[in-house]
Amino acid sequence: MATLVGELEKEATTMSDPVAPIGSLTAPQVRAALLAATAAPSLHNSQPWRFRCTPHQIELYADHARAVPVADPDHRELIVACGAALLNLRIAIKAMGVFPDVRVLPDRGRPDLLATVRPAGPRTATPVDRALAAAIPRRHTNRRPFTTTPVPAPVRHELLLAAEVERGWLALIQPAQLPLLRVLVNRAHDAQLADPEFVAEWTYWTGRDEPAPDGVPAGNSGPLPEPQDWWTVRDFSGGRAPERVTGKDFEPDPLIAVIGSFHDGPHAWL
Repeated sequence: MATLVGELEKEATTMSDPVAPIGSLTAPQVRAALLAATAAPSLHNSQPWRFRCTPHQIELYADHARAVPVADPDHRELIVACGAALLNLRIAIKAMGVFPDVRVLPDRGRPDLLATVRPAGPRTATPVDRALAAAIPRRHTNRRPFTTTPVPAPVRHELLLAAEVERGWLALIQPAQLPLLRVLVNRAHDAQLADPEFVAEWTYWTGRDEPAPDGVPAGNSGPLPEPQDWWTVRDFSGGRAPERVTGKDFEPDPLIAVIGSFHDGPHAWL
């Protein structure tokens, strides 16, 4: 876990409060687990989560001060992001050889309390646990061109299984479905850009100067796509996208996947 801690501390924003042991986790292990949790993705990198540590458990709360109400009026993306943070927290604790006892939405009287994680005791870390934990500091959102190398069939199968493990489903879009998806993406894109409140919110969260503790830094945006590159229509740079480089255009035949849950509500989103 020392490598994981070092990599995550490079990505950490602020964690100035002292960290104490929790259950069977030492203080450094708690810090590493929290850093892993806060490395999760979120809409516009808004990081809409808060963590509270007690002597026995880590509590995950929704932080509505970091909501994105125009793009996400039902807080679906907010809770999905907290679910991603919860996943990272679980993985990190498992990789430490400890079982994370997770309780989702444990208190109806506190709806912002999304989950509690209690380090319950020793558990042998598996190779999969360690591999997933090592991937946490390497994960990042890619807004630049991908290569044209096809995604191998075994990797596609692994993605399908990974969704099932988390009680979700993943569908790979087939070529015959792309025309309809193109229509839906462009229709949604045009509707959002026609909304001044959406544009204002979008402008607030994107194109930020570095180093930026949250939001999307201008440097994280790739070159602006051509009009036909309909799957990469967004400019995250605040008008400062780099010029297109010859030979590094967006891939002509992307693999697009849709991931979803079997039910529609906070429990499933988490």
